Amino acid sequence: MLSPLFIPMSKLYINSICIGLLAKCNWTCKYCIARNDNATIDEVQILEDLMPHLNKLKTLYISGGEPGLLSEDFWSKVFSSIDFQLRICTNGTFFKNGLYFKFRNDIKELMVHVVQELDMEIEEDIYHALLFDDKLTPVIVVHRHNAHLLKDFLEKYPLITFQIFFSDGSFTVYHYDGEYQYGLDVKSAKHIIKAFSGKPRYLNYTTRIMKCLVKNDFKNVNSWSNKNHE
Repeated sequence: MLSPLFIPMSKLYINSICIGLLAKCNWTCKYCIARNDNATIDEVQILEDLMPHLNKLKTLYISGGEPGLLSEDFWSKVFSSIDFQLRICTNGTFFKNGLYFKFRNDIKELMVHVVQELDMEIEEDIYHALLFDDKLTPVIVVHRHNAHLLKDFLEKYPLITFQIFFSDGSFTVYHYDGEYQYGLDVKSAKHIIKAFSGKPRYLNYTTRIMKCLVKNDFKNVNSWSNKNHE
């Protein structure tokens, strides 16, 4: 069998891709690389370059930055140029500024990052929409420094099942106070497992947690795992 390195690009079949169309974001999550700055990307040019290939896909994920910061005219061009529905990742801006309602029929899923941090509350209009609109998927991000808040957050919203992303330490964020690591460690993993206790719908995240730990806190993973199996 030929190595993928020797397969011509014209022969490759790509089922789905995720495109970050812009770098800007109106949130300032410390664990994220997107920033509210003057970063510029020619979104229209990107779209024009990709358009001949998009209709070959089954799924296209659009993220940012924040896609809701792009204009209605831009999204009209997107949706008029493809014949399949999109999955869009947003912090809620795409919902709150009316773009979601304008293009709802063209959207397969809107993944809504509902809060910047777990000590915050979901905005009321988004919360009620999450309860009744099956195209909306609520998302939260759990990292080393907010894992202790997860249990209370999940119990505050018992009617909602969140899609959870764990910070795996793939990048290190730099702030005014220097380097700050957000990847999970054993201590934060213990908080997460405690938060999932009695909530079977979250048990499938266990493997992801362990993968993050092996990457970020390998030194302590073995001793913790051995203690749990003694």
